[in-house]
Amino acid sequence: MKLKRVVKKDGSIIFLNAETNQEVFINGYTKKLDSMDKLNKLRESYLGYETEKLITIANDKIGDYTKEAIAIAKEILEERLYINCKSCGLKMPSHFQFCNNCGAKITKRRTCKKCNYVFELNGNFCPNCGDKI
Repeated sequence: MKLKRVVKKDGSIIFLNAETNQEVFINGYTKKLDSMDKLNKLRESYLGYETEKLITIANDKIGDYTKEAIAIAKEILEERLYINCKSCGLKMPSHFQFCNNCGAKITKRRTCKKCNYVFELNGNFCPNCGDKI
């Protein structure tokens, strides 16, 4: 979860979930915020990892990775390997061309290797940074 810091008119600081805009932390939770910041940085670094490396982390049996690191790796793998049908919401492998529940054509997503931006596949360049796909 990515956080955004908001200064209210009265000067107090709140933190919102960047995706849902729901309040997450209020002043005084700096210890939790520091750990969230570390997890956000870990997630950012994992986004650049190859899928095989993420699978190794997610399947850690030796204990080389923390439970948070394993959870982040699994979350990113889920995003890469599965897609939800925009028509009926069914979750399916990302290589499917059509939904096997409602028959809708599946729009493919790509992740830019340069900036890690996730977007629907239609074109040859990343819409965020302009890098060639």
